[in-house]
Formats: sequence, structure tokens, C-alpha cells
Amino acid sequence: MPKSCTKSYISKHAFHHTYQSNWHLCHSKNGYNVANHPKNYTITWTNPAGVVMVINPMTFSIGIGSQKTQVITFTLRATQISSFVSFGNIMFKGNLGHTVRIPISIINKQL
Repeated sequence: MPKSCTKSYISKHAFHHTYQSNWHLCHSKNGYNVANHPKNYTITWTNPAGVVMVINPMTFSIGIGSQKTQVITFTLRATQISSFVSFGNIMFKGNLGHTVRIPISIINKQL
């Protein structure tokens, strides 16, 4: 995991963070593929108001019968100050028809 990542703010259900400047958040996705086809995931997102978010990698795969831990880095940059919570989401879309949604809530206290 990169040194610049903050791991403690995210769970598999949601993350919330009040931050002061740019920050990096890492999430490890553990997966085991029991299907007869490779699992391919595409990550999409909706930025909370006042925040620009970049996610890397945007795609990853888990081979047939294999187990994999994929580290995903979320880089967030505040574009405006607000004392109100803004909301967005991150979506993991699998090629076998399933989707996981992670809601995001952020307050921008400082640029």
C-alpha cells in the first residue's frame, strides 16, 4: 500500500471524511472467482460537489479459480470550501451482472 494512502476511513459499505487539502485513500478489494469465466470489474464514480476524484486502476480482473487482492487508490482534491456535506458514490460493476455501490459523504473545510 502506498505511504500516502489513508486506509482507515473506508469500509465495504461507505466512507465519510472531513479533510483539509488533497488526500489519498486506498481500498483493498478481496475477491475469489468460483465462476467458469474471468471476473472483470469496471469502477465508475460520481464526484461529490466541490471535489474532484480520480480512481486508479479503473479496471481489474480476477482469473478463473483464483483469489486476488486489488488495491484501489482514490485521490480527492477539494475545488471549493463548504460547511455542508456533499455526496457521491463509487460503483464496482462486474461483467457477470453484479454491482457494488459505495456511498461517499465529504465536507470541504479548506482548499
